[in-house]
Amino acid sequence: MTAMALAVIAVLAGALVQSATGFGFALVAGPALLAALDPAEAVMTALGLGLVLNLLMLFAERRDREVRTADVARFGVGALPGVGAGVLVLRALPKPALQVLVGAVVVAAGLVELRGRRGFRGRARPASGYLIGLVSGTLTTSTSVNGPPLVLWLQARGARSDALRDSTTAGLLCLSLLGLGTLAAIGSPSFAAISPTAALVLVAAAAAGHFAGRRVFMRLDARRHGWLVLAVVLVAGTASVAAGAVGLAG
Repeated sequence: MTAMALAVIAVLAGALVQSATGFGFALVAGPALLAALDPAEAVMTALGLGLVLNLLMLFAERRDREVRTADVARFGVGALPGVGAGVLVLRALPKPALQVLVGAVVVAAGLVELRGRRGFRGRARPASGYLIGLVSGTLTTSTSVNGPPLVLWLQARGARSDALRDSTTAGLLCLSLLGLGTLAAIGSPSFAAISPTAALVLVAAAAAGHFAGRRVFMRLDARRHGWLVLAVVLVAGTASVAAGAVGLAG
């Protein structure tokens, strides 16, 4: 199976996970896109697909949205300088190192979530959203894996279920717009740099994943699905670290 075919499968799976939980697209799809594309193209493609997915989740489901507007606004303000810092990271590190970085971020996020499922729950202050935005903004333009800090912070702020999913989606939509705008402004490869056929297939995979994930969100037992998502996150992160380590060793 080619790297692009694996990327399509990963995009479908990532869109399903994010549609079901509110985050996770870049966690699952990011490592595969990095394996199939150059680093800058992979980040731009992940951001472009994430933009499509977030718009579908917020505006194509014909339901009332529960967005914690004040929290998302603080997060967005903090992300503004972060996207610029992420560009420096993207330019400074070679592809294998980025794969290791992405995988390490994914695994770390999974372990934090695992700790949370064992009883750890903090109560974050509103102002901490600026710092979380800075971290996620930096991750947006360097690795595209930007969801874990946001979703964990919103959990600590008390968001649950629909409010957590919708607020995370709104925050990730802001990051996608900021990241795409920043990378385009500095002349990074655009989503259109890949072939039109590949772009269409990837968008279709994201849309199909959204449809399936929405049904999962509505029907599947939340606890069991949460453990399944956590397993996927840890496997995806470990695979990325391994692939990057092989590249660095070679």
